[in-house]
This record gives sequence, structure tokens and C-alpha cells, in this order.
Amino acid sequence: MLIREMDDNIGCIPASTRLFSCRNLWYNGTTRSRIELVLITSHQKKLVAKSKITLPPKFDLYMDTDEAPPPVSDDRTHARQIALQALYEIDSTNHPMMEVIDMHQRRQDPNRRVSRYFRQLVIGVWTNRDRTDSAITRYAPDYPLDQIAIIDRNILRMSIYEFAVSGMTPVGAAIDEAVELAKQYGSDASPGFINGVLGSLADDAEVLRSLRQPEEPSDVDEDA
Repeated sequence: MLIREMDDNIGCIPASTRLFSCRNLWYNGTTRSRIELVLITSHQKKLVAKSKITLPPKFDLYMDTDEAPPPVSDDRTHARQIALQALYEIDSTNHPMMEVIDMHQRRQDPNRRVSRYFRQLVIGVWTNRDRTDSAITRYAPDYPLDQIAIIDRNILRMSIYEFAVSGMTPVGAAIDEAVELAKQYGSDASPGFINGVLGSLADDAEVLRSLRQPEEPSDVDEDA
């Protein structure tokens, strides 16, 4: 399914993103009547129906040909999913970072561990994007940063922040999580692109050392 938000101010992922390849998309907000729901077959990517409907808060949407995925059980995985939604909004709308963070926390109401890691991710990724973007540019030289899909760009930023800048997540775990996000939210080509860029960076010890920020005390648990 592809959801097109008629009101651009509530933080949903807009129709320009190629969401027909993802397994699920959350709409977490107050009930809206100006939502256009477009059903697209996952194989043919063909418009089969569309209608305007009212969505209740925390309504889950799935591909019309997919089974619903199991509920997210890992706190950090859940935090990454919310963080990606927030980073997408910040990057595409220039809404103030802290306002977006607070909005997603109110609407999605994550548990304490998810909330803390979500906030750390968004703040860390957005304030360190000069570092992460330099790495993306280095290992994806054929793709100007502003031409990389917003979803892909922010998955890369988040993963690089986790394993290279902050060092709070092991390399393998961070890359695996990034590829899974790409499968859920990106285009058909996103997982391979994400894996290639991150794998090249992970093999460059000198660049990894240059990206690492000074260690600071953290109140986030160390489990990935």
C-alpha cells in the first residue's frame, strides 16, 4: 500500500517515496479524513484502487499481497523505525528537530527504552550529518547526496552514526539493521545500495577512526 498525505504537516511519508516495495507503514496520528489510500500490487506496481478513508490513531497499513509482519519485539529495532520516520520528516520538510521528536513520541508512545534510544538516534544523526554525509559521498561517488532517495540517505546516516561516529552498535548489527530498514521502506535497489556503501566504509579503518566522535557518558544500555 502507498499512503498519500493530503496535509503535509503531520509527518506521514509522502507519496513521492517509492513505498510500494515496503512491507508495512505506520500512520500514527489523530484521525484524519483527508487521506487518500492507493492500493498497488507488489509485483506489477499497478494501481488497482484508491479511495479516501478515515484512519484511526496507530493504524497499520500493509502491502495488499503481503502478510502482516510480526510485531516489533526488539527495542532498538523499534527505535530505529521511529527514528527513520522522524529523520525523513526533518530532512524533507525542515521542521525543527526537537518538535518532530516530541511529536513522534506523543503519537507513537514508545516505552522508556525505545524512547531514549529513539531520541539519541535522531539527535545524534542530525547533529553529526556533516560527518556521516562525508562518508556517504566518499563511498557513493556516483550519487550526489541530494539525489540519493531521502529514505536511503537517512538509513545510511543512521547506520554510520551507530557504528562509526558513536560506536554504540557493532558494525555487523548496524549494517544488518540498515539493510532490513531498506527492505521495508526503500526501493527494490535500496538494500544492495545500502549494503554496498556501508560495507565499503566498514572495511576502511582509517576513515572509521576519523569519523569517531569523542566518547561521552551515555544513559543508553549497551545491548544492540
